[in-house]
Amino acid sequence: MMMLRRATRASRSPAHGARILTLPPPFLSSLSHYRFRSNTKSLRFKTLDEGLSCFNRMIRMHTPPSIVHFAKLLNSISRMKHHSVVVSLSHQMDSFGFPHNIHTLTIVMNSFCHLNRLGFAFSFLAKILKLGFQPDEVTFTTLIWALCNEDKTGDAQHLLMKMLEEGLQSDVFAYGILINGLCKGGNISAAIKLLRFMEECHCQPDVVVYTSIINALCKDGKFTEALNLLSEMLAKGILGDTFTYTPIIQGLCSLGEWKLVTWLLKEMLNSKIKPDIVCYSTIVDGLCKVGKTTEAHNVVDCLIEIGVEPDIVTYNTLMNGHCLRLERDEAAKVFDTMVSKGCTPEVISYNTLINGYCKSQRMDKAMDLFQEMCQRELIPDVVTYNTLVLGFLNVRKIEDASSRLDDMIDCDQFSNCVTQSIFIDYLCKNDDWLEL
Repeated sequence: MMMLRRATRASRSPAHGARILTLPPPFLSSLSHYRFRSNTKSLRFKTLDEGLSCFNRMIRMHTPPSIVHFAKLLNSISRMKHHSVVVSLSHQMDSFGFPHNIHTLTIVMNSFCHLNRLGFAFSFLAKILKLGFQPDEVTFTTLIWALCNEDKTGDAQHLLMKMLEEGLQSDVFAYGILINGLCKGGNISAAIKLLRFMEECHCQPDVVVYTSIINALCKDGKFTEALNLLSEMLAKGILGDTFTYTPIIQGLCSLGEWKLVTWLLKEMLNSKIKPDIVCYSTIVDGLCKVGKTTEAHNVVDCLIEIGVEPDIVTYNTLMNGHCLRLERDEAAKVFDTMVSKGCTPEVISYNTLINGYCKSQRMDKAMDLFQEMCQRELIPDVVTYNTLVLGFLNVRKIEDASSRLDDMIDCDQFSNCVTQSIFIDYLCKNDDWLEL
C-alpha cells in the first residue's frame, strides 16, 4: 500500500520533473478483476440503468470477468422482461469479441421467444450446435414454450421427441407446457396421450398438468371424464388446488348435481384447500338460478366462517336469486348488508333491485332506488331506463314512462332495440296508446 501511495503521488507531480510512475498492466488487471469479484452482488440490480451500467463496466475491464457473470447479468435483465435489451447486449458482446456459452445463448434465445421472433430463436439453436455446445433441457423447453405460444403444438411435440432421442430427460415443466398448449388448442385426446406417455417415461405429473386437462375437459362439457381424472390424481396423492376444483364445480352446478358439488366442497376443505371467492360465487350463482336461496345463504355463511369476505358479484347474485323468487324485501336486506360491510354498490346492483320492484309493480320503491343511485353519482345505463319504462307501462303510467325515455335521451343514454320493442309491444296490447 505504501508503494501504491508513492506511485500515485509521483504520477500527480509531473511538473516537478519526477518520473511518472504507472502500475504495471498485470497489477491493474488483477486489481480491477478483484474489485469486480468482490462486488459480484452488484449484479443484483433493481433497475435497468443499473444493469446497463454494470455491463459497461464489465466490457471495459482490462481482464473482463468470466462468461458466468455475463450470463447472470443477462438473466437478470431477462427476468425484468427487457428482452430487446438482452438481444442488444448480446450483439455488443459479439462486437467486443466476448465468447458465449450455452447459458448466454439460451438466455438470448429465450428473449427472442418472448419477442415472438421464433425464427431468430431457432437460428440461435443452430448457433449453439455450430459452436459445439450441446443443447440442454432448458434450451429445448424454451423452444417448446415458444412453439406452443404460437399454437404450433405439432412442432412442439416433434421437438420434445427430438429432445428425448438426444438422451435428455424432459421434466414435468416441459411436459406441462406442451399439455397446456394442446388443451388450449382443443386437442384434449393428444394431451391425455402425452400424460400417459410421460408416466411411461417415469415423469410424475403434477397438479398443474392435471388441472390443465381437467379444465379443458370441463370446457368441453366432459364433466364425468374430469371427475375421473380428479379421482386418479387424488389416488396418486397429488393434492389439487382451487383451480383444479372450480371448473368441475361450475360444470356440476350447471347440471344441478348438488350432491357432487357438496362432496367436492367437503373434499377441498378436508384437504386444507381454501376455496376462493370465485369458487364460492360459482356455487352461489348455481343455487340461486334454481331458486335455492336458503342454501346459497348457507354457502355465503361458510365463506365468511373461513375468512373469505363475499364480494360485489356474490351479493349481486344473491339479490338476483331473491328477485327471481319475487322476494324483493329479502333482496333489499342483502343490499343493505352489502353496504354495511363496506361493499360499494354498482349500477348492476341497483338494476337488479329496481327490476325486482318493477316486476312486483312497486314503482315507488323502484324510483326511490333510482334517486339513491343518482345521489351516489352512479350513472344509470340503458338497462336501468328500459326497466323503469317497462315498469311504468305495466302499471299504465304512460306519462312517467315517457318521462324516463326523455331522461334517457337527456343523459345521452340512447334508446336501443329493446326500448323500441317495449313500446311496440305495449302499443300492440293496449288501446290507450293515443295518450303517448
